[in-house]
Amino acid sequence: MSHTATDMINTRNIAVDTIGESWAQHLGSEFTKPYMGVVSATLKRERLTHTIYPEQQDVFNAYLHTPYDKVRVVILGQDPYHNGAADGLAFSSKRPNFIPQSLRNIFKEIGYDAVKSPSLYRWAEQGVLLLNTCLTVRKGLAHSHSKIGWQEFTFKTIQSLNDKKHVIFMLWGAHAQKYDEYIAPKHTVLKCSHPSPFSAHRGFLGSGHFKWINDYYKSTNQPTIDW
Repeated sequence: MSHTATDMINTRNIAVDTIGESWAQHLGSEFTKPYMGVVSATLKRERLTHTIYPEQQDVFNAYLHTPYDKVRVVILGQDPYHNGAADGLAFSSKRPNFIPQSLRNIFKEIGYDAVKSPSLYRWAEQGVLLLNTCLTVRKGLAHSHSKIGWQEFTFKTIQSLNDKKHVIFMLWGAHAQKYDEYIAPKHTVLKCSHPSPFSAHRGFLGSGHFKWINDYYKSTNQPTIDW
């Protein structure tokens, strides 16, 4: 076997191990590109001297828990919680008794009448891709990894979803809404303000988007999502 062929197999194996088989079919080639080499080297260096969230094994959890062929809804965040709660899924918290303020507002908009777990793996397993546009962050320093190259990878993720028949994108706040222009018109885009306590009252609370999604699925004879 040629050296090039061996490299291709090794790269594919890395992609499958990192983001799962179905995502690797669409994004596997990204792992050969220079920018991903920069991301990887930057994270290795940063982890030597700083605490980085989420933990290394959790960075690609959004992909591993919501395979490409299962994606129905995309919720686009910005970067992980920088206080130790990040678990690799946007807005989800790995700390069982800690519900971040943004997530508290999300639960309020859904209409929870009882406290539920702040872990959103239950959504991921129903086809809700909880994607941050930046997949890592330095402890205590929001947006600290916003310029290391992650956006190129997550942009390719959004772009790859255009190949699917229909996806509902929930774009909350100005940062997420920048991605609207890259989403094919056949998909549904729901926009409102971010659920953070600083902006939730500007349109997120009362938007009715979670209800709209399930009403849409009911009207098209598709399984609803148990939020």
